[in-house]
Amino acid sequence: MAKAPPAFQYYPSAFEQGTADLTLEEVGGYQRLLNHQWAHGSVPGDDVKRLAGIMRCSPTVAKRIWAVLRQKFVKSDAGNFQNIRLETERKNQEEFSKNQRARGIVGARKRWEKPPIVNGAGHVPAMAQASPDDGSVILVLRKDPPRTPPHAGGRRRRSAGVTADAEQIRKTQEVKRLIAEGLTFVDASRRVGFT
Repeated sequence: MAKAPPAFQYYPSAFEQGTADLTLEEVGGYQRLLNHQWAHGSVPGDDVKRLAGIMRCSPTVAKRIWAVLRQKFVKSDAGNFQNIRLETERKNQEEFSKNQRARGIVGARKRWEKPPIVNGAGHVPAMAQASPDDGSVILVLRKDPPRTPPHAGGRRRRSAGVTADAEQIRKTQEVKRLIAEGLTFVDASRRVGFT
């Protein structure tokens, strides 16, 4: 079984309705059994010693509690017991996770597959690329010059333009040369003055 997510949807009103006729001891045992099923996929209904360990009580008490809670679990072909409602929640959560991951991949591809913009110095910025095979994203450092903040009225400063681009390109080439000589990216960036 795949590793369970760390949490599941909990509906207090549904839990209260489903446990209204149980004692406090039985409710505690039920909650512990649900937690165990979430982590391990099922509960060992026929093994009183293991049930007692899961519910943190004596085997005698576990046997008495299980006699009441047995109706809330269904026996699988493997001989273990599962709460059907909890397994439905597991499937819903897995489906939600799968959909969110797919949406994230689509969004990343849309962001990173836009054509690069050529700036004033003819420099094409590097782009991050989405891998079509497994959906992972490969990040490539961008080499854009720093942008100047907009002034009142939405206009930008034009004075930094081409000289800033040329300086950025010179610094980038110097960092590459220092890395080729054996420095780390961080040390090379510091030496050139990026950080």
